[in-house]
Amino acid sequence: MLLAVDTSTAQVGLALYDGSQVISEYAWRSSQRHTMELAPAIFELLTRCGLTMEA
Repeated sequence: MLLAVDTSTAQVGLALYDGSQVISEYAWRSSQRHTMELAPAIFELLTRCGLTMEA
């Protein structure tokens, strides 16, 4: 499983890739608050896929 993170602009994006396809994506517009928004957004993305942070 690969988690892609793009915080290079105000449009933040996350994608979860299982080795053969992107299984979920999440994007939002941020006002220079990337560090505050990133962890909850990753948690939300994983939850939508039925996954947890546990290895």
